[in-house]
Amino acid sequence: MTSGEKKRIFLVDDDPCILDTASLMLESVKYVCTCFSSADKCLEHFDPRSCDLVITDVQMPRTTGLELLAHIKKTPPGYP
Repeated sequence: MTSGEKKRIFLVDDDPCILDTASLMLESVKYVCTCFSSADKCLEHFDPRSCDLVITDVQMPRTTGLELLAHIKKTPPGYP
């Protein structure tokens, strides 16, 4: 990624109002946001080359945000 490329953020939350507000705020300071309403939907689209940062709600139905982050951390090349 070159210094001129925008950072890409995945936002994950089951509350659409949170997703809308957070994405508007982040996009206003030049981030590219992709929103997901569940951890499972995020995992369907997750590719380490498509995302620089994941911001997630902790408590969600089915798969929690902590479980999502644990799964992402195991995805090569691995995330801190």
